[in-house]
Amino acid sequence: MGLAYNVYLTSNKIFGCKQCKTHLADYNDIISRAYLFNNVVNITISEPVERSMTTGRHIVRDISCRQCKEIVGWKYDKAYESSEKYKEGKFILEEELLNVTAAMSTYQVPKYYTTTRNLSVSFHFISFHSIPFSAGFGSDSILFLGNRCTYCTEYRGTLG
Repeated sequence: MGLAYNVYLTSNKIFGCKQCKTHLADYNDIISRAYLFNNVVNITISEPVERSMTTGRHIVRDISCRQCKEIVGWKYDKAYESSEKYKEGKFILEEELLNVTAAMSTYQVPKYYTTTRNLSVSFHFISFHSIPFSAGFGSDSILFLGNRCTYCTEYRGTLG
């Protein structure tokens, strides 16, 4: 089996795994108050099991975050009640296991002042996990942006 790559969503709001912040679903794709979705990403699906739920009997599969393996919801394979057939093939994400995040394609870092000159840097990355995030320079000139870090090659001193 080859490498598994995560999909990064670019919506303004994204549902992510509460544990590891991996993108799971686009906020705009929600189709019911119960967090029902047509599509989710970055998941693994378990074997089907039959469950009795408040809405009747269903055959479902647990879905887990591909990154941290935490169960985040389930997929409906079959609904026995005719009024519940619309759920077949759709996904439920458990609200308490989700983190709503904002995607960013570009973030303008505020100006940092050094003893020699002003520094204004723009960091570009694909759909960062979440904001707010911490941004700060360490003495080794590494800029930390949430889980990511960018090595500052031009400015070796502590910036602040």
